[in-house]
Amino acid sequence: MRRLALAAIIWLASAGFFVAAAQQCAPRPALLQAAGNLGERLVEHGVDGPSGSWVAITASKTSAFSFFMSPRGQPDLVCVVGTGTQYEQRDASTRMVLADTSVIVVTFDERGDWQLIYMRANHAAPPKIISTGTGWVREITIGNEI
Repeated sequence: MRRLALAAIIWLASAGFFVAAAQQCAPRPALLQAAGNLGERLVEHGVDGPSGSWVAITASKTSAFSFFMSPRGQPDLVCVVGTGTQYEQRDASTRMVLADTSVIVVTFDERGDWQLIYMRANHAAPPKIISTGTGWVREITIGNEI
């Protein structure tokens, strides 16, 4: 039910690893406030290497999450790429299970270099590195500050 409020602004990227849905975006502060209204806080973010886009994750104490990305060349605009209810932090990675049971894993090193790995639900293809970037920062460790 709480996801229905965010569903009106969901945009699933159509870059070959997410199925396109209603293409809805909003200014970054408005979208982060909407996530906050659902009990989510900005927990991690970085910059996509190929596009220079801002990539971010908000999450709640209950492991609900939203995955955001700004469109190329529009840093003040943010789109919801996916949402789910299974968010897990590890020492050098983050694992998210999307609503369709596909899995996103972000791995990162101490310099902030990161890669995003996508595993499509019910698909025989091996996991695929979808993107890489820099400046990955874990702002909040779940369980400590949310």
